[in-house]
Order: sequence, then C-alpha cells, then structure tokens
Amino acid sequence: MANVPGPYADIQRTRLAEWRLQLVESRLDMDLEQACHAEAVSELTSLTAAHPLRERLRELLMLALYRSGRQAEALAVYADTRRLLADELGVDPRPGLSELQQRILNADPALAAPSPGTPAQRTAVAGP
Repeated sequence: MANVPGPYADIQRTRLAEWRLQLVESRLDMDLEQACHAEAVSELTSLTAAHPLRERLRELLMLALYRSGRQAEALAVYADTRRLLADELGVDPRPGLSELQQRILNADPALAAPSPGTPAQRTAVAGP
C-alpha cells in the first residue's frame, strides 16, 4: 500500500501502522513476562523516542528499567512523560502509569521480574 495514492489508502496505512504498534506492545509485554526485561530496554527506548506520547510504551519501559535494577531511570521516564503530556496535550498521565510510578516508589514486590520459564502474573495495567 506504500505506493497506492488516495485517501482510502492513507486511512489503511494509518490503521495498519497502529495495528503493528499495538502488536509490538503486546510482544514486548510478553517479553517482560518471560523475564527478558534487559533485552527490551533498548527497543523500548527507541520506540518511546519515535512515539513520545504513547503511554503504554512508556509504561513498559518503566517496568523494564525497574526490573533491570534501574529504579531512578524508571522514575525519570515517568517524570519526563508527565512533563511531556502536560506540555503537549495539557493532560496528566493515565491512572495506570501513575499507579506504576507509585508501585516503583514503594518497591512493590509484585513488580519483581518473573523467573524464566514460569507462568508470570501480569504486573502492569494492561491496555494501550
């Protein structure tokens, strides 16, 4: 569809790009459930730079950083997100992101990385 002109093709390209991004978020969420947090940090950092207003990516990055022993960086992502959303959109982060920040501040044991090969409990609020 890259070379197809017209408004219908534009709409479809936008829809497919959004769908792809949602699938990437789902895959990264599964990676974190499988204790692949260190590997996910660089990809999430790149994705949040490309999609700075996408809160779900920032939530996943915060969790990956926290599980990598980088609590201060995870909290810095939240502060940056809060500032960016206020400056660009005039809104606060969604409740799930704010809740994750509080859980990181409290060192919630439920945020600990699951052991590889064991079923993981979801530790972050789901949703795009």
